[in-house]
Amino acid sequence: MTRDSQMTASPLPAAVQMAAYALKRWGVLSFWSNIILTLFSAAALLLGLLGQSSGAARSVGTGVVSFWAISGLVSLLVSIFFSWRYWNIGKALQYAKASDRPKRADTQKTIRLGLVVSMIGMLLSLLGTQSVVGSVLVKAVRQTGANVISQQSCIVIPADLFSIAANTTALTAHFIGITVALWLMTRLAK
Repeated sequence: MTRDSQMTASPLPAAVQMAAYALKRWGVLSFWSNIILTLFSAAALLLGLLGQSSGAARSVGTGVVSFWAISGLVSLLVSIFFSWRYWNIGKALQYAKASDRPKRADTQKTIRLGLVVSMIGMLLSLLGTQSVVGSVLVKAVRQTGANVISQQSCIVIPADLFSIAANTTALTAHFIGITVALWLMTRLAK
């Protein structure tokens, strides 16, 4: 038997093959894109926090911004786990014995749970983004000639912009997680 005939002569039903392919492909795409975006977001957040602690001008609401940003990153780590699960479920669906394959209901439940985690993470990252943008807006409005000289706290510093970058990058990663989960749910519903 040739290699090509082994690939086409699979004992798996076509629907199972398509589901396995979709789960593996989109799971690995979501996994790696979320890892890369998480690293960028964590680096930006770390630079923002280091800039806040070393600078003389402390931003308004730094603790709140940090809490939401870190919460968004933690939920992003959980979302990465679910992307890895999609990938593994796709591999497990390729088992020859039907009893060894994951059940459809369990697979859909895992995808739904991953969707909920990504949505919660997106909410946390949105709250972080809105709090840091509100803080920067307050600083920008208070910037007048006399205030800038007398009050260092009304200067928009690079750490504020790093916090915005961290939160928006986390938002992008959560959006990818939501999109993949919704796509997989529609693919498995067929």
